[in-house]
Amino acid sequence: MNYIAHLHLAQHTSTHLLGNFLGDFVKGKQWQQLPIELQKGVQLHRWIDSYTDRSPIVQQLTRIFPQGVQRYAGIAIDIYFDHLLVTSWSDYCEYPADDLYSRFYQQLENSPKMLPVNAHFYRVRRGLLERRWLAHYGNQVTCLKAMRAIEHRSRFTLDFAETCYHVLRTHHGTFVQHFTEFYPQLLFSAQKYVNESFKCQETLA
Repeated sequence: MNYIAHLHLAQHTSTHLLGNFLGDFVKGKQWQQLPIELQKGVQLHRWIDSYTDRSPIVQQLTRIFPQGVQRYAGIAIDIYFDHLLVTSWSDYCEYPADDLYSRFYQQLENSPKMLPVNAHFYRVRRGLLERRWLAHYGNQVTCLKAMRAIEHRSRFTLDFAETCYHVLRTHHGTFVQHFTEFYPQLLFSAQKYVNESFKCQETLA
């Protein structure tokens, strides 16, 4: 899943917004250097990514993409699921998305200056705080811009954004149908994971 879904799942499970966001920027065992609440957020983030990758629903969507870009299908699906979540927000959350964004931006602004994260975190952090672009995911074209940004910063030669975006737009109805089936399952399973895993950790502590 992408940024907005991770933040929504953090709110849904009452785990730390910034901690869940950091999952994309903390490598290996660096998460163990974080405060405990941020650690839980990173653990949930990684569990969500693993659950999504293993989902038969997501794997079925991956096969829609041409073979030449299929290795990047997961990136495209994650980004597009953020768009679909934003455009159907009231189906999954009783609070406005802007309330969640505001809480997250505040946590991001107040984040510790020395975090065990890669340099890309500080570039994304600066862009988020200056332009507040999470709300832009309500516009479909933002998905294309996000994929182009990934192409641009890759040290390898990537050329997938335009093709993947065409697939997403062409099969929009299919992606909506699969997202509507998948996301409630993820919400339920994420809450179950938090209840079981973090309760167990507290008992062992």
